[in-house]
Amino acid sequence: MSIFRFLLVMLVLAFAQVAQAAESVPSVTKRATVSLISDTDAVAAGVPYRLGLRFQLAPGWHTYGRDPGDAGIPPDFAWTLPEGTKTGEIVWPATETFKEGPLTTYGYTGNVVLAVPATGPGPVRLHTNWLVCNNICVPEEADFSLDLPVGVVATSAQASLFPVVEARVAAGEPMAIWRVIGAALLGGLILNLMPCVFPVLAMKAMAIARLSSEARSVARAQAAGYALGVVLSFVAIGGAVLALRSLGHAVGWGFQFQSPVFVAVIGWVLFAVGLNLSGVFEIGGSVVGAGQSLTLRRGFAGSFFSGALAVLVATPCTAPFMSVALAAALTASPVETLLIFASLGVGLAAPIVALEMLPGVARLIPRPGRWMIVFKQALAFPMYAATAWLAWVISQQAGADGVLAMAGGMVLIGMAAWSMGLGRWGRGVALASVIAAGFLLTTVSPAPAAVEQASGERFTAARLASLRAEGRPVFVNLTAAWCVTCLVNERVALAPAEVREAFDKLGVARLTGDWTRQDPEISAFLAQQGRDGVPLYLFYPAGGKPVQVLPQILTPSTVLEALRS
Repeated sequence: MSIFRFLLVMLVLAFAQVAQAAESVPSVTKRATVSLISDTDAVAAGVPYRLGLRFQLAPGWHTYGRDPGDAGIPPDFAWTLPEGTKTGEIVWPATETFKEGPLTTYGYTGNVVLAVPATGPGPVRLHTNWLVCNNICVPEEADFSLDLPVGVVATSAQASLFPVVEARVAAGEPMAIWRVIGAALLGGLILNLMPCVFPVLAMKAMAIARLSSEARSVARAQAAGYALGVVLSFVAIGGAVLALRSLGHAVGWGFQFQSPVFVAVIGWVLFAVGLNLSGVFEIGGSVVGAGQSLTLRRGFAGSFFSGALAVLVATPCTAPFMSVALAAALTASPVETLLIFASLGVGLAAPIVALEMLPGVARLIPRPGRWMIVFKQALAFPMYAATAWLAWVISQQAGADGVLAMAGGMVLIGMAAWSMGLGRWGRGVALASVIAAGFLLTTVSPAPAAVEQASGERFTAARLASLRAEGRPVFVNLTAAWCVTCLVNERVALAPAEVREAFDKLGVARLTGDWTRQDPEISAFLAQQGRDGVPLYLFYPAGGKPVQVLPQILTPSTVLEALRS
């Protein structure tokens, strides 16, 4: 080779190396091609740039976002960086929604980049795990490396792949955040029209009805108390979401209603409010004539409580524009997140505050009379209806035992309300009743899912071999908590009574292998079966007959036919 050709080859190789400098060696499987990219070929001290995990997913396959929904897990990043190099939080693009039976998940298909802001030179190293799913779910992992030298900053060839996340990257800019705040204000305002908030609005309607006989200072105290209760409650929920997400929990708006204990407590509170409106007991009746200052204090405190309650009962509902604001809040900085949640509170509180503060409202309301007593008692029924709805919610979460605990607590709350007016000993009975209701909360826990009743024993290769040696029929279910298909199959095909009865009648031993944490024994067994993901359903008939591999999408009839074959 002539010296000219040698130099030409070296130049081409050098150019190819520079062209690829902003993209790592990819991890390639039949499901996805994944690589680490940068929007610059070189870096300068103090000049920010972006790194990104680039997914090129095969048709039909998807991975998951920051909040995966009912199943799935988001990709996780473990950086190894030289001294002086720093990376920020992942900027998550908007996700797609995937419906599979009763479950909903959120993630990405096709090509997507998870961007991360960074400063400082390379080499940067990244170890990451991700999950890809189609009819089966396969966990994958890889190590990536990028060497970003110090030099003249130049846009890389891969920079054009980042615009998909530009809208989220710009979410912290002043104009963008104010647009988000505007959406939050409008979403909070519309939230007043949602049925979740109706019970508390009924309470406020009663409070406004009293304005015709109260001083304007009382109206101002009530308005301030209600607004403060709403806004601070929204900020508290925002803070709780940030805290839980920092600990790795995938939570969002309304997360507290996932707890049956929380649902029971709110149900009892609304039931107590209904009893108060029905006239079973009165709050603060002994201090009504104790002076103007106590009257004002009572008005402020009551309004603050109703504002906080409005937020708590509103969390199962969302309104137009709220989704935009909440999505932005969960990708913004902590300060911006809390500001967005506070803006939702301002929007929710605004109509009631305006009604209480407008001088003309009091003149439009009839003078106090019997109509107010009837109106107050009528407003108790939205509270009872809300309590009945929460009893249904807890039946889905904690089963019959949860409903029994909630109903028992309602009896105790009713006893406490009734005994409050019976003097000193009555207040003692009330306190004892409330303590007893609190004890009932310790008995409220999520009910085992129906699929757990059909799960049988834990899978091990040794146990499978032992059962086969006995000549027993065996059904093997290899599953994982993050596998949507697995969860749907278990609810739809394995949990029905006729399927469980067939297992019992035929004496089928059931072995369940939980691959949520990628158990090495299950991984090895999957490999023996020529699989690299779950679900996998195997039926070993009695007497040593050949194993049957069931489809990845199950129906009750499919399972029953296999058992009876």
